Amino acid sequence: MTPLLLTLPNEVLAGFIRGLFDCDGCVVTRRNGSSIVLDTTSKNLAKKLQLALLRFGIIAHLRKRNVKGKTNGKDVDDRYSLVIYGENIEKFAKYIGFGNPEKAMKLQKLLERRCKKSNPNLDVIPGVGEIINEIKKLKNSCDGDERIKLLEFLANSDILWERVKNLEIIDSPFDFVYDLTVENTHSFIANGIVVHNTVTAVKAEDGRWTLEAGALVLADRGIALIDEMEKMDKKDRRYMLESLEQQTITVAKAGINATLNTRCSILACANPKRGRFDKHEPIVDQIDLDPPLLSRFDLIFVVLDEPDEERDKEIARTILSSDTESKKPKIDPELFKKYVLFARNEIKNIVLTPEAEQKIIDYYISLRMRSKEQGAIAITARQLEALRRLTEASAKIRLSGVATEEDAERAIRIFEESIKQIAIDPETGKLDIDYAISGVSATQRDRIAVIKNIVKELEDSTSWGAPEEEILERAEQAKISREKALETLEKLKQRGELYSPRHGYYRVADYG
Repeated sequence: MTPLLLTLPNEVLAGFIRGLFDCDGCVVTRRNGSSIVLDTTSKNLAKKLQLALLRFGIIAHLRKRNVKGKTNGKDVDDRYSLVIYGENIEKFAKYIGFGNPEKAMKLQKLLERRCKKSNPNLDVIPGVGEIINEIKKLKNSCDGDERIKLLEFLANSDILWERVKNLEIIDSPFDFVYDLTVENTHSFIANGIVVHNTVTAVKAEDGRWTLEAGALVLADRGIALIDEMEKMDKKDRRYMLESLEQQTITVAKAGINATLNTRCSILACANPKRGRFDKHEPIVDQIDLDPPLLSRFDLIFVVLDEPDEERDKEIARTILSSDTESKKPKIDPELFKKYVLFARNEIKNIVLTPEAEQKIIDYYISLRMRSKEQGAIAITARQLEALRRLTEASAKIRLSGVATEEDAERAIRIFEESIKQIAIDPETGKLDIDYAISGVSATQRDRIAVIKNIVKELEDSTSWGAPEEEILERAEQAKISREKALETLEKLKQRGELYSPRHGYYRVADYG
């Protein structure tokens, strides 16, 4: 089951689920509790199907069974069952149902039986059947016992129970901490709302719910350091967007709606996918960061470990030396802390001089004009904001509340060093900020447009679509080499903009 299926209309998704239950599902009728069960050896399929059923409000419970044997000639150790019981059986019958006549008839009989109240918890709470029988025996003499009434209500209600697999006791100042984790994500469910664990809702001793801040909230008015950013879950990185853009985190947990400040700078590092950085590939393809997140960083630098005899000797001596005096920092740590605290607390509301403003404006306009001539976007308004922040930071380093022309020049030098490392189109040598952020340069965009137009023109020339050889010939006429044209065709197929009905033929994917 692919993620695409979860985007399908309800009737299409219901039909797909119905087909799975027709093949591997069954109706189980028991005296003390009936259910609808689907059995599979694929845990991934079971979990995706469990999620898909939630679209219809159907809660299915995932059970794992240790069963050794062979399925389709393969050795299998575990099997997984999705179990639907209680009021969810009616929802399944209403929204999904069975196409198989025999299974549909069993489901109808089960629905008729459920007119009499069934108990969905008999096979989940150990010994509950015996407890209910004892309650029935004692009912006449124990009508006033509220505990027995509560137990009977819970056992016969439609509350769905799960067995506790593991219990871990941790040290906490709170009596209770409630966080229901959504597996394989860092998201949580609170009051039916899926939220992210940027802050945690906890219940204090007096019964009140409070929020505990996450890393970015704790770093308010400071710096948050993130190591190995590429290993973060993609959802975690997406939740950073609000903090980087708005300097806030919005929280909705345990009935608490709050907006918390995250007025902090983020210093992050990430390793390339293959361990070594390739200067000929865009940075966005190497560290797997989404373009919107990457574009929110003011500066991006590539740190390369290149051999240098003198520097390597100095590093080796420093690491191996037992002389602690030589390893002392040149600036006393306590003095440096005081310097940082003073700059943070005392240097505020920095003002740019007219000369500093003009310097930034001239630089911005010059790059924009270069963009117009080259056809590649060299700078955007987002980078203009970054230049202002860098200029103000330069003034703060000098412990000055006024940013001068020299501060603007320093900011421009640092900014240029950054974009030269990541935003130079390797084909043309032109500065292209889109190449750094999206991984697609202006040259590649133009080439993609040409190739797509050629495919559109030729796709009706044969019953299978545009022939590859004719596409390449047309591309050469448009001054695109066969190698680049083939590379573009492959990229467009990967992106889903083109497809091949048959090897060597292409059509434009129409989602309209």
